[in-house]
Amino acid sequence: MAKKKKEKVPVSTGEKILQIINLVAIVAVLGILTYRAYSYKAYFDGLLDAQAPAESTLASALKEKAEGNLSVFKDENDDYYYIDDPDNNYVIYSGKLFRVIRILKSDIVKMVAEDTVGISVLNRSESFDQSALSRWLNADSENPVSTGIFENSLRDAHAFLTGSTFCIDRIDDASHIACTVSSPEVDVTMLTLEDYLSTGGAKGFLNNGQEYWLASNTNDYQYWYVNSQGDLSISDYDTQLIGIRPVVFVNFNALVASGAGTRKDPFVLKGDIVNPAKASELSGGKYVSYSDKLWRVIRVDENGAAELILQDYVRNSDGQEVSVSYGTASSYSSSSGAGEYLNSTFLQTLDRYEEFLEVHKWYYGGIKQADGFDYKGNFDYSTDCYVGIPNSATMYNGGFNGIFLSSYDAHNTDTIYVFDENGNLYADFAWKTYKLRPTVALKGEISITGGNGTADNPYTLDIAAASGSGEVSQ
Repeated sequence: MAKKKKEKVPVSTGEKILQIINLVAIVAVLGILTYRAYSYKAYFDGLLDAQAPAESTLASALKEKAEGNLSVFKDENDDYYYIDDPDNNYVIYSGKLFRVIRILKSDIVKMVAEDTVGISVLNRSESFDQSALSRWLNADSENPVSTGIFENSLRDAHAFLTGSTFCIDRIDDASHIACTVSSPEVDVTMLTLEDYLSTGGAKGFLNNGQEYWLASNTNDYQYWYVNSQGDLSISDYDTQLIGIRPVVFVNFNALVASGAGTRKDPFVLKGDIVNPAKASELSGGKYVSYSDKLWRVIRVDENGAAELILQDYVRNSDGQEVSVSYGTASSYSSSSGAGEYLNSTFLQTLDRYEEFLEVHKWYYGGIKQADGFDYKGNFDYSTDCYVGIPNSATMYNGGFNGIFLSSYDAHNTDTIYVFDENGNLYADFAWKTYKLRPTVALKGEISITGGNGTADNPYTLDIAAASGSGEVSQ
């Protein structure tokens, strides 16, 4: 018997409407869920981006800030350069504030220290790259003790810096500048006349109110310098002490960890220590408070000790400046003259010095006028004691006149060099009396307990060993 065919039951109009409503509701719910999913993804992606921003090279970060900025130009070589007084070219590296001068086509960044790092003579030489001061700036692995006084004070210079060239044309007239002769590649140099004038000269950002040498000389081999008013001058005597303002070339692959490139929030390079936890992590140029005295960090040596120089003269209990005779001019010793006074009378005034300080190797030696007062003789000899004094090659040695140096006259071993009351390098008899500016070496494990390293808010110290290293920019 054949099956009876089912009859189709017609769907009412009400049921159709209900089905449509249900379908629309399902689509709406799916749309809302999809929207929320994308919204949450964007939200969490934003959180991740805030916590771990995309890495940018220093050159890229600077170029991004340069877009539309009237203080940044691009020249015919595709280099970016800054003029006038830009507010977006600040970088902090190894504790020092720098201003970017130029972004080279290769993305190497050329930048200059905002402040001088010491004073020196700069006598005649064929070009700056052949001068003693260039050797003072740049490290040479074959002469690690007597070269690279500045470069060796920087953190991981071998990783952050690279070689580049600078103009070494001889210029007699600053209104006719050429840049047709380039130096060999170096990591560190100084500003040239072309650098200074192309950025605005006395009206530009390179006029910092300080006196400093330029790496440009004349056809008579005399060097140009900028005076404290921002005007250009030429050296006129061989014992003239002028500020040293280094220029460094930052590697094209150096990354930015943080910052906006402003003075208040400069770019920080990835891998640089920004908040030291112990003395071995201090940066040259920073300030430290120890034994109720203000000291400046010269450098951290290869063993982690932080060399400090007093930001004052030695004073007696009444606050008067102390003057003593030097002793034997050709030898700095803790058993004679100035060295004996510093390592006995002065040392006893320092708080728990045996816990804070180490017996350190202090260099001294003879320098010659015939060699243009080349500083290298300062490293011929050394003595081990708690307290030393600066020689003519010591960083941050400026600002204090009428003091003994540990540099003697190699032509006359009865005389010792001083910074005289007029701020010149001068050889005087060792039996005469001068003021003292001591140097000490802080043990590397001493903890940093406070402060930010400025003269107004110096780092404070504690004997307790630091539990770990300082904050490294990520």
